[in-house]
Amino acid sequence: MTNLRQVLDLIEFLDRYRSGMIADPQLAEELLGKCEKFMKPRHPPLSRKELIQMIQKTRRTLLEESSVNKLRNIYRLGRVLSTFGIFATVLPLLVFMLFPPTEYYDLILGIIILGIVMINVGYPLMIYVRRRYHKILESVYAREHVNERIKKYINYLTSFVADLLEKKRISGEELTMTLLNPDYDHIKIVGKKGRFFVAIPCYE
Repeated sequence: MTNLRQVLDLIEFLDRYRSGMIADPQLAEELLGKCEKFMKPRHPPLSRKELIQMIQKTRRTLLEESSVNKLRNIYRLGRVLSTFGIFATVLPLLVFMLFPPTEYYDLILGIIILGIVMINVGYPLMIYVRRRYHKILESVYAREHVNERIKKYINYLTSFVADLLEKKRISGEELTMTLLNPDYDHIKIVGKKGRFFVAIPCYE
């Protein structure tokens, strides 16, 4: 069961990488090492070396891209403005509701207006960064064919788990995964957890 859980951990890791996570090659190496011993003599669509090299290359490109670093700084600024804006709006409103002000009315109203302005500046900045980052990410991933290659690799992993299910060596109900993409073979979506799909292996 422990080894099989590591296969599911590798599926979740690669699914997040496919969706844009800047993956850690060392963690990928560790997960692949643990799973390879368990899955021999199966032949994956990508060798261990090819998969690690792809992760390293996309990671290096994204981390060294100057526009990505600028976007990170803009995103941090947007998040700070949004966070302070929420506090600057909500807290004075609570004070106003609990303790109706007299002489401090103008001050509290000013803080609330400032908070609303900060939210209206911060959130659009964060949305802008996400859109720009996804465009850069799509360009980098397209050069390495990351989406197709990782999807094929995950389907290879899920087919391995499905084989075990078909032979009744494991129970799918005991093995859940949280995935950002629901378009893999041999999985059944059983719910949602925020942005994640909750899935179990399925051989049908």
